[in-house]
Amino acid sequence: MQEINVGTAFTYGGDESSRVIHLMYSEIFEKEAFVVIMPTATFANRSKLAGISQSYGAIFCHQDAHIVNFMFGASEFYTTGALLVVVPRAHFQVGRETLLGDLGPDRGGDLHDLKASALSLTQVTDGWTVYILRELAKLSRITRNTGLKVYMDAPQIANTMAYLGCSASGMT
Repeated sequence: MQEINVGTAFTYGGDESSRVIHLMYSEIFEKEAFVVIMPTATFANRSKLAGISQSYGAIFCHQDAHIVNFMFGASEFYTTGALLVVVPRAHFQVGRETLLGDLGPDRGGDLHDLKASALSLTQVTDGWTVYILRELAKLSRITRNTGLKVYMDAPQIANTMAYLGCSASGMT
């Protein structure tokens, strides 16, 4: 950080250090990436959730997710009104059957209901379980078919990739 803060540079990711980071992550994820460095995990989570959900949106997540139990309302505050809708299921994971049930015909039929907008997954989960690739693919199909955006909080992404034997692009 000290080296980066010497001299003058373009702002908002236009500096040489940011360019190198973007290229490194683009190579890792096998897709063009733009990296935004955040000061804390809470700041990163709430910023990303605010970016993918409308203020009147429902963000689905597991009932034991840390965004529910340890961020103390930061997600709702910074989305300016979106609510976390907890999904109960074993093994600290959102299941496709439960998610489909929550997205059923009764949700969002009324003008004043929350509109389903996002799914938040944590990989490795808060209970130290891992979504296998097949389950991520099933959840991804549901989100694509229903227009939900997905946020994957993956602080343990390297450990998860090693466990699953996959690349970063393969998991995301």
